[in-house]
Amino acid sequence: MGWYQIRNALKKRIETPVDFDEFETTYKNLSAKLQPLVFELGFFAGLIKFLGKTMSNKQLTMNSFCAWDGETLVLNILGKPSAKQDVIGKAKGNQLKISVTAAPVGGKATDHMVRFLAREFGVTNADIEVVFGRFNVNKQLRIKLPKTLPPVISKQLAS
Repeated sequence: MGWYQIRNALKKRIETPVDFDEFETTYKNLSAKLQPLVFELGFFAGLIKFLGKTMSNKQLTMNSFCAWDGETLVLNILGKPSAKQDVIGKAKGNQLKISVTAAPVGGKATDHMVRFLAREFGVTNADIEVVFGRFNVNKQLRIKLPKTLPPVISKQLAS
C-alpha cells in the first residue's frame, strides 16, 4: 500500500480534517529526487536478479528518456495502461509517458504498446525489444533502425 492510499483512507475515515499539504510537498520532492536514480542505479536490474530472473545485458543507463546506442533507439518509458487512447505523451523526468488502451493483464498492455510504437516508428514489432518492464509501468525499450521519430523524441535527441 502506498502513501497516497493511506492518505485517502484517512481522509475518508476521520472526522477531523487533516492537512496533507506538507506531506504532499515532501512526497513530490522526494519522488522528483528518486525517480532519476531508479534507472541510474540499476534498481530494476537488482530487482529482477532478486526475483531470480535473467535480464538482458543490453540495459543502458541514460540521463534522458531516450538515447542512441548505435543505430538502436533506447527509450525509458512510464507506461499508462487502460487509457482512453494510445498516445505518446511528454517527458516525465527520465521517462517518456506512453498511454495505451489495453488493460495491464499478463503483459498485454506492453504487447499493445509495442504494436502501437512499431506503427509510430515505422518498424515491425520484432524490431522492438522490451529490455525490462514487461509486467511493470517502468520499461526500457530498444527500437532497431526507426524510420520515423515522433516530435517529442526528435526534439530531445536534438538538444
